[in-house]
Amino acid sequence: MVRAEAIDVRNATELAASVEAARPDVVIHSAAMITLGGDEQPQFAQTVATNTQATVSVLEATRKTGAKKALYISSAGIYGARRNLRPLSETEHPHLPGLYAISKYAGELLWRRYASVFGMDARIARISCAYGPWERVRSSRSVVSDICTWCLAALEGQAVDEPSDLPRDYTYVDDTVDGLLKVALADRTRYPLYNVACGRLYWRSEALATMAELVPGFQYRIGPWSEGKPKWNPPRGPLMIERLSREFSFSPTVSLREGLQRQLDWLRAESGQSPNSGDAAIPIRRLSSSNEAPVLQNEFRRTRA
Repeated sequence: MVRAEAIDVRNATELAASVEAARPDVVIHSAAMITLGGDEQPQFAQTVATNTQATVSVLEATRKTGAKKALYISSAGIYGARRNLRPLSETEHPHLPGLYAISKYAGELLWRRYASVFGMDARIARISCAYGPWERVRSSRSVVSDICTWCLAALEGQAVDEPSDLPRDYTYVDDTVDGLLKVALADRTRYPLYNVACGRLYWRSEALATMAELVPGFQYRIGPWSEGKPKWNPPRGPLMIERLSREFSFSPTVSLREGLQRQLDWLRAESGQSPNSGDAAIPIRRLSSSNEAPVLQNEFRRTRA
């Protein structure tokens, strides 16, 4: 039911031809460069081209093919650091700590203005800390989620050393996709912007303790919550999902424990290991490819029919 075609969204001509061939009713735009910290200098121009200029190309292709709705997938990184950890609503003023957050927020502004100028039904969803199967290191994403990193370490028999007990609203990919589809496919929406997340915080210590229960022999060390974390991974409260819940009856269904187990099972399957293996020292193939073409494509896939 899904046809995959790898293209570079910065190539407006190629993008327009692909959308024209598909003739979609709905377009979901999730291609992005996730550029953090030390990656900003070498990837500055490429990030801007992908996260802002290519966004306009997606809108142009969507409008010209007559698609009825378009959804832009944005990021909780726009909220920046919020050290009081209070829940964050869609009306919060953005704090933009780096190039990725700046470029994603610029994409939001372009998305809204384009919709206003051309009378399009263009919607926005901000997601937070999504994890799960099919997450990979790619040319457009050099950093994977905490949970993917910990799962790889656990299955390779490596210890994890985290300098601070940072809280995050880790959200399993099936719940993320469910929320995105509710916003994208609705006949109409009450708001132009929705948070899509699990709606609560999990501390790293909680996630790592659960990992130790699921992978016998896994060891970890974690320090207290401190100021020592890099500025591109700041503490913040959970995204509020009241808009999504009230309007679409959205409710996350995958617990942290279940999500961790599914992530571990998928990584084991990728390496040909039994999902029920209790061995903490399984050789896991790293999720990257040295000859991968620098194409930008949808990172979110349904893992269940």
